[in-house]
Amino acid sequence: MRFHPVLRISKLHTGTDLVASGDKKIVAAAAGTVVERGFNTAYGNQVLIDHGSEIRTRYAHMAAPARVRKGQTVGAGSPLGTMGATGYVTGPHLHFEVIRRGSPINAVPFMAAHGAQLNGKASGKAAANGASSAVASSAPTRITAPGPGGRPFTVRSEQLENARQIAKVGRSAGAGSRGVVIALMTSLQESGLRNLDYGDRDSLGLFQQRPSAGWGSPAQVRNPAYAARSFFGGPRGPHGGSPRGLLDIDGWKAMRLGDAAQSVQVSAFPRAYDRWEPAARAIADAVGAGGTETCMATAGEERTTNAA
Repeated sequence: MRFHPVLRISKLHTGTDLVASGDKKIVAAAAGTVVERGFNTAYGNQVLIDHGSEIRTRYAHMAAPARVRKGQTVGAGSPLGTMGATGYVTGPHLHFEVIRRGSPINAVPFMAAHGAQLNGKASGKAAANGASSAVASSAPTRITAPGPGGRPFTVRSEQLENARQIAKVGRSAGAGSRGVVIALMTSLQESGLRNLDYGDRDSLGLFQQRPSAGWGSPAQVRNPAYAARSFFGGPRGPHGGSPRGLLDIDGWKAMRLGDAAQSVQVSAFPRAYDRWEPAARAIADAVGAGGTETCMATAGEERTTNAA
């Protein structure tokens, strides 16, 4: 949410604004099909590209109508136009937007997770193509997420791989994006998203689960997939509701995210999970689990794709 510089109202900013000197060329981030092309009151001259896998990207405020037509197939790096100041703007820039399943998500961690930092320093194949090629590129080695108190928090390859495992298990268990974010918040607080071989008393693994409390054998607790299944619980969980996983808790979907985490962990520090929510959302976005979407649904914010 921000105070819109043109409309003078509080409004969700659905994209990332990229500024450069001169009439910089704008290119497609990845291969796809043009589904919108034309002038929009807010976005000015814009293009919307569908990349498949429920991912779309938007390029707005271009100086002139796009060089492509609706229905055209484009490749990564295909020219779309030049940076401009059409629509609701206070100066020339590119409004770049990533949309998953019809809802805008934070483009910065998403692009970083696919090897393309939105800082003018794309490298390797992305730079050679003149585009980020974000949708199709390989897994990242690290991302930077907003940590407690807004301080930058570096998430490295080991942690990202553990996050992917948690997201995969969460989706399979039916926990959805909300459940995945809760699980990531929990693991960030308990272990820093690391598969620890130590902890308080006999606590181990991603969620610091205790074998003596019925969470499984030490080897099982240190298996990321098994630990995630234990945390989510539910019909596919390994413990039959004792100890309770997230899906075994009545009304967990209506709880605050930190309260839901605490309901599983029963920690001596019940508010500790809340501080990890921004980082968990960013990591969920980076691994394709919809963290920003969860935030919007939690806060009851208006979902819009017409807020440049």
